[in-house]
Amino acid sequence: MSDDWTWHYNPDAPHVVGALPEEVVTEVERLAAQLAILGRDAGDVGRGPVEGGGHRTLDSTSSAAAAS
Repeated sequence: MSDDWTWHYNPDAPHVVGALPEEVVTEVERLAAQLAILGRDAGDVGRGPVEGGGHRTLDSTSSAAAAS
């Protein structure tokens, strides 16, 4: 990989999530951490279309699943 390569667009956090409620940012960060732990197996979790085209339910990583 070349050391000359850089991002042409690199927004800061306030630009990306500044208008979102803190609860939304916290939930997205929690889900991202769970998906990162799953790695390539993340596609096997939940119900719904894997390749786009709708909402995918991730029951195994939800707060409700953790509480049961």
